[in-house]
Amino acid sequence: ATTAVLAVIIAELAEVNPDCTAVMFATLLACVLYNPAVLACHAGVIAAIAALAAVADVKLDKIKAMSIGFSLAPRLNAAGRLESALLSYTLLSTNDISLAGELAQRLNVRNNERQKITRDIQEKALAMAAAEGPSPQFLFAVSPEFNHGIVGLAASKLAESYYRPAFVGH
Repeated sequence: ATTAVLAVIIAELAEVNPDCTAVMFATLLACVLYNPAVLACHAGVIAAIAALAAVADVKLDKIKAMSIGFSLAPRLNAAGRLESALLSYTLLSTNDISLAGELAQRLNVRNNERQKITRDIQEKALAMAAAEGPSPQFLFAVSPEFNHGIVGLAASKLAESYYRPAFVGH
């Protein structure tokens, strides 16, 4: 039964853009959302995608893998990084388009908060690592003030920016 629901989701989303990019998007999304409770409400998943795309300014007829990874998924993920993923779950399980829009807006706000917290942790972590010396070989920063759901993002961004290993912990 789950396979049939996945096929319906893929077919419905592929109607938006019949080229292989839309089908790939639908397939990837279905894999990410491989939760029978959510998939049973596939109309809700469609409403959630449309609402998230609207707040992220992603055009569903021009969806690309980058849009999934850098626009839609971070918004779904932000609530869980900051406190609870219940908001994301509620969005994915509602069939109410109006409620989906409201929830997507709230997730967008949470994502903006997550981005700010990530930048703040990065700055503090870099200052802590720099205190170890002028050009540390390894960036290391731990603070109980750092959000445990975001430290990995901050470490990744530091490693990417400074081309050296980074560890940021809570």
